[in-house]
Amino acid sequence: RFKRRSWEAHLYLAYHAAFPLTLTPDLLYSLRANFSHYSNGEPFDIPWITVADLLLSDLCNEVSRELYEIDVSVRNVLLEELKAYPRFGVQRIHELSNFLFAYIEHQQPYNIQPFNKNFDRELKWTALAYTKPNEAAYKLARALLTSLEQHDTAEQIRLSALIETFAEPFTSVGLAPLITYVY
Repeated sequence: RFKRRSWEAHLYLAYHAAFPLTLTPDLLYSLRANFSHYSNGEPFDIPWITVADLLLSDLCNEVSRELYEIDVSVRNVLLEELKAYPRFGVQRIHELSNFLFAYIEHQQPYNIQPFNKNFDRELKWTALAYTKPNEAAYKLARALLTSLEQHDTAEQIRLSALIETFAEPFTSVGLAPLITYVY
């Protein structure tokens, strides 16, 4: 429905917004500013209002103040379309990973709230899951083990959901046992 009702720019921004697990308005504006071009460098216009349109659309759910998520199944479809679109492709996934690392590095001095630390960690794991899935799986498994040792049930549930979210990149490199383990 979003695809039928939206302009091309809205769809392109939604493709890119699907990469991080959670979004803030700042992150989405940064995605808009950094990815308003095809992989070959040819520019396209994403009007500034597209950010608000996307965050207020049915695609995004506000999970806390200024923190949004795209439903996992919708996110997966958008990522598959991003990879399949000839003017973006798998190369764009790597560009998004590099962007997330740079974004986190730039934001870290300002992150003093506890949710920001989890937000940064999830962004790092997302970037790793698609470019270095073995390293991401190792870090997630270590965090899961720590949460088990500390009997932190809430963290175990959150980490299990993250691992499930990364099923596609993990399975593609033979890390299906980790996914099986969390079930």
